[in-house]
Amino acid sequence: MERELQDQQDKITRAENIMNSKLAKVQQKRIVLDESNAHISALELDIQNNLNKTLKTCIFNLVQEFPEMQAIIDAVFQEKNVTVPSKQPSSVGVPSVRSSVRSASSQGRR
Repeated sequence: MERELQDQQDKITRAENIMNSKLAKVQQKRIVLDESNAHISALELDIQNNLNKTLKTCIFNLVQEFPEMQAIIDAVFQEKNVTVPSKQPSSVGVPSVRSSVRSASSQGRR
């Protein structure tokens, strides 16, 4: 469990480093960022998806490590109308299809 938490922390650190690098490029090129930008919306979607996947992975691993907690976790999430994952989600950090397609199409225009 501790190794998995460290893996998740490493992924977060890598994502923050990538974000800082990209932000530096944006600032260097003096690109105006505002919330109406489609790329920003896609990035926010990816961030939310990664947070959800990380939470689901932690819950899944917790239940795998401590099966006796399954009933407690199920009760809490049932009360909140949230589905507990039956299998581990796909990797965190994988961009959404929409942002990948946009990125690929914008790279083709260069």
